Amino acid sequence: MLALVAFLVLDAVLVAWALGAHRAATEVEPDAVPIVTPQPGGSTSPSASASPSASSPAESAAIAPEPSTHILSALDAEVAWRALTGPCPQTEATPQLTTDGGASWRDTDATAPTGVTSLQRIVVEAPDVATMVALRGTDCTPTLIRTFVAGDNYEEYPDELAGAWFVDPADRSRVQSPTGSATAPCESVVALAARDGASALVLCADGSLATTSDSGASWSAAVPAPGVQAIGNASAGFIAAAVGREGCAGIQVLQIDAASAASSATGCLLTDIAPADFAGVVAIAEAASTVWLWAGDLIQRSSDGGASWS
Repeated sequence: MLALVAFLVLDAVLVAWALGAHRAATEVEPDAVPIVTPQPGGSTSPSASASPSASSPAESAAIAPEPSTHILSALDAEVAWRALTGPCPQTEATPQLTTDGGASWRDTDATAPTGVTSLQRIVVEAPDVATMVALRGTDCTPTLIRTFVAGDNYEEYPDELAGAWFVDPADRSRVQSPTGSATAPCESVVALAARDGASALVLCADGSLATTSDSGASWSAAVPAPGVQAIGNASAGFIAAAVGREGCAGIQVLQIDAASAASSATGCLLTDIAPADFAGVVAIAEAASTVWLWAGDLIQRSSDGGASWS
């Protein structure tokens, strides 16, 4: 009898040990979560150990648009103007011109002949002709200048300012159109693109887009546009550049409907630069079926809506 009791106790101990060993074998640590490392400027990006993946719309929503220091306007696949801008009156107006598709850029000086600073907008009208909105004086009053000689000289045409589209940095709650000053569809306009005297698109500081077809007298319903950093004209409607969007580990090109401000993705410029690092340094334009994109130190062109770049 004692032998039977001893056998049963031993059997129970062995069963308990076996179950414990099985539990230890199955309770393995889960796969390591990719480490997120802080980047300069407060942005974050996956470390080298993490596999690359596109950011989610929730992440891009945190990258608020801001007025860009980059201005870009194109005439076709070869001719374009670009300029850096900044605080007035400290920032001289020194736009650059390319006639070889961005392979080289020629410096010009608009400040010396006109006294203007802080360029706000460039409109290319012909290979040698470009009109620009700038600021003048210590009070930074908007004015209009033009070159007829590819930047070899500039002249001021203040009387023509009333017929131009622009946003005065001193009051971003309003938009200047060819028919006069109009109330913007939001408290602060970050960027403006205009197709003609009546049709324009604005990007607001809250990350929304809105269009007008009557020179700002009325606006379409605001459309959320997470991650959009820059807007420009396009052959059909408008174009935009966005960062941190799902499906694009880089800068996504969007086609914007001129009537509703609805967007659809057409391409992506892949880059390993953190999305937040593009805030305030992106410009985009489209002309003659060529997309021009200037982002930080990158200058790229695409002839297929952003599907491929050169």
